[in-house]
Amino acid sequence: MKTNMRKILTLLLALVIFTLCSCSGGGNGKETEAASTAAGTEAGSAAGTDAGTASGDGTQAQETEAPGTNATETEPSNPGGEETDAPDPNDTTVPFDKTQPWDGVSACFDWYVHGDYSHFEIKDAYDLYGLTLIVSRGNVGGALYYDANGMLILDTNGDGSVEDEAGYNADRAVGGDKLADCTVYLTNDIDLNGKIWLPIGYKGSFQGIFDGDGHTVSNWVVDGSVAYAGTPSAYHYGFFAWNAYDTIQNLTLSNGTINVDAIEGGRWQFIGIFGGSDVQDCHLKNCNLYDITVNINNENVIDTYLGYTFTRIRNVTSSVENVNVYNFTVNNPHNIEIKENAYDGFIGNTTVDILVTGCQVLTSDPR
Repeated sequence: MKTNMRKILTLLLALVIFTLCSCSGGGNGKETEAASTAAGTEAGSAAGTDAGTASGDGTQAQETEAPGTNATETEPSNPGGEETDAPDPNDTTVPFDKTQPWDGVSACFDWYVHGDYSHFEIKDAYDLYGLTLIVSRGNVGGALYYDANGMLILDTNGDGSVEDEAGYNADRAVGGDKLADCTVYLTNDIDLNGKIWLPIGYKGSFQGIFDGDGHTVSNWVVDGSVAYAGTPSAYHYGFFAWNAYDTIQNLTLSNGTINVDAIEGGRWQFIGIFGGSDVQDCHLKNCNLYDITVNINNENVIDTYLGYTFTRIRNVTSSVENVNVYNFTVNNPHNIEIKENAYDGFIGNTTVDILVTGCQVLTSDPR
């Protein structure tokens, strides 16, 4: 009697399981096989069978994903049709690898765009070349402007404005910023990789404070036949070309080469590492020049002034203090006349008495 009752209960349980599977919408002919299998087993075993396997062959215990799906859930690319965030206009994107040696062409302006107009930090050669273009308006026609990402754009309207230029940032439309009342700091030593260097201020004047903070800029070349092509009025040869009301301090320039050539339309040649002609209210202090070579290559070069620091000073308020020079070489195969030097060659020419103290030409390399 008990045995018959157990069989009846087992059959009833199998019928209940069959009914549940049918109600779940998973019936497909194999459910009958599952039910009969369950009928021949103990109730506990039948109860442990997962109803979710009805779509299989009755032997799979775990749930399976629908065909063509991945077991790992992924978020939709645009859930619910929500709007995606617009690009951050202050997210500077530099379109070149700044960890590579400077290529002589690429310039970065993010340090300027995100500066506070009084304190700027130059980290590498790309930043430093950006400074040259900012001060000098670049070696191209038209005015230069800087977009929100610090990238250079050119006034293509030809009317001196960029109102319809994409990415125009009115707050940074400098078109040649002299950086007056600003301080530019070097935060690292910088290697210019032997590429042609456009002097800072070669089409304008630098009027801020350039603080090397004890760092060195090395391996730079100023070449009149290349750097000044198309700019005959630019005949100031040096790391800086033109200065007014500025201060340069705590800077070492080393392994520099200057190639002087006759420039069409430009009579005067002013050679001075820190600035050219008619320097106005400029101050140079705590700087070093190591291993500088000047090559006067052209026999047609005339009216040449040369000084280690500045070329020609006509303003009594300028000064040169604590400047060391080591291994400054002038190659002059055509015996071009170099005009008078002042203060033992530290200045090319001056018509006024200025402060020159603590300057010396070293006979041995101090490094």
